[in-house]
Amino acid sequence: MRMKPIFLIILLACILPMLALANALDQRSKFWTNFRVDGDITKDTKWVYLFDVHIRFRDQDPAFDQAIFRPSIGYHFDERWTAWFGYDFLPKQSTDDDLDLEQRFWQQLSYKPVITEKFKLTLQSRVEQRENFEVNGVAWRWRQKILMLFPGLLGRSVTPLISDGLYFNMNRVPWITKNTIDQNRLTAGVLITCSHQFDLGVFYVNQYLVRDPNNIMNHVLYVSLQWDLGSERPVTEGFT
Repeated sequence: MRMKPIFLIILLACILPMLALANALDQRSKFWTNFRVDGDITKDTKWVYLFDVHIRFRDQDPAFDQAIFRPSIGYHFDERWTAWFGYDFLPKQSTDDDLDLEQRFWQQLSYKPVITEKFKLTLQSRVEQRENFEVNGVAWRWRQKILMLFPGLLGRSVTPLISDGLYFNMNRVPWITKNTIDQNRLTAGVLITCSHQFDLGVFYVNQYLVRDPNNIMNHVLYVSLQWDLGSERPVTEGFT
C-alpha cells in the first residue's frame, strides 16, 4: 500500500521545527528497556488497563539514567477513539550522582483515522502535569505523536513501526528548560509477535533535546516486551 502524501506531510511537520534550532549539538548513546502488561477491566472491553515499567541507561557514569513506573486506564469509545488517564513515578539519577524524584499525572486522547489490513495510523495527544519532589512548581507539557504501523509488510509476525513525537512546554517553572519546544522523538523499528500474548519490540529512537547552551541528540536502542491479557492488543500505546 502506497502511503498518502498527507502522512509524510504530518511527519515532516513534526521533524522540521528541530532544524530551526541551531545550537551546538552534543551526541550521546542510551539503552532503554520496557516491560508492559495490559488487559480488560470490564467484560465489554470498554475499560482497559495498562502498566508500564521503563528502565533506562546511558553511556555516562553512573550508567543508570532513570526509571518510569506508569499505571494507566483507558476507555474505548469505539475502534478509533480512546481516552487514557495515567500516572508516572520517575526516579532519575543525575551525572553528579544525585537522585531526583518526579511524578506526572497525564491525560491522553488517541485517534485512529486509518485502520486497514496493511496500514494503521494513530494520532496521540497527551497533556502532563509534572511535579519535582524537591522544587515547587507544576510543569505542564503537551506531547503530540503520530504513529504508523505496516502489518504484513515483513510477514505475518513482524510489523514495522514508525512514530514521531513532539513535546511542548506549556508554562515556565524553575526546574525545567525555558524553551517552548522541549524535545522530539523519532522512532523506527519492528514489533515481533512471539505468541498470542507476547510481542517483542526492537527500535531505534532519535531523541533530540532542546537545551542551553547545547542541544542534545540521544541515539537510543529501545527494547520492549509486551504481555497482552486483554481481548485487543493496544500496540499503539505505551511507547517511549
